[in-house]
Amino acid sequence: MPLKGGTHELVVGEARGPSAEFVSCGIGADNVDGEEMKQELIKTMKLGEPSRVTATVDGAQRLTSWKYTGDATLLLADGTPMKIPGVYLTLMQQTKPSR
Repeated sequence: MPLKGGTHELVVGEARGPSAEFVSCGIGADNVDGEEMKQELIKTMKLGEPSRVTATVDGAQRLTSWKYTGDATLLLADGTPMKIPGVYLTLMQQTKPSR
């Protein structure tokens, strides 16, 4: 889904624990409709149904996840429940398996 202009940010991260390590990269944009982005991802990337859809405790955000490949997960966080535009799309990969 092309960004219509406006602000966006790139996000990268690493997390290490005693039994697993993760790396992630993603993009955030404040001018994207979350439901449109979700449907476009499913169609364009042939993702199928998400493996999980949850809402934050306050109901303001929805988190949708797909098992992408092997040890990678695709996460979409958006403000759809409150009709607030904006998304974070993150690809997270486990680099060191849990013991």
